[in-house]
Amino acid sequence: MDSVDYCPVLLRTQYRCHPRISGIANTLFYRGQLCDGVTEDSRQPLSPVFPTLSFYDEAGGQEVTDGSGSYYNESEARLVVLLIHALVMEGVEAGSIGVITLYKAQMYKIITSLHTDNPAVNKQLKCVQVSTVDAFQGGEKDVIILSCVRSNNIGFIDSDNDVLSGERTWH
Repeated sequence: MDSVDYCPVLLRTQYRCHPRISGIANTLFYRGQLCDGVTEDSRQPLSPVFPTLSFYDEAGGQEVTDGSGSYYNESEARLVVLLIHALVMEGVEAGSIGVITLYKAQMYKIITSLHTDNPAVNKQLKCVQVSTVDAFQGGEKDVIILSCVRSNNIGFIDSDNDVLSGERTWH
């Protein structure tokens, strides 16, 4: 089969994310060329307790390998479950919450905690989608919790990725 030359096209307007969230990708990858098709007013927080974008530092957590090359961070998994419980108590529908993690071992750790920690709300919390980044790709939820897992090393997500040129180098 002959090789085909192609010219990448940048899709300039995004309609999914709150501008604060898309601003991260716009700064890091798109060199300020990404436009927002939604406004901050059209993407209000689901709860007055939780802002649109939050970062939580679980400084005491440590990554552990499960023996298969996957990692989990018990302390961070507990924090994720705590955040889910707090969101549901604030009135956020469990089915509108998604957890994305970079490692299968962390996914299993979070799912196990969600389904065993509090039997009274177990049924409702089964609607929370907990997936690896690959399995979640293309999915949408109103609330996303990202569990990065690693504490001593960035791991496989350490990449130089130039979206505009199409070049991708993984470390």
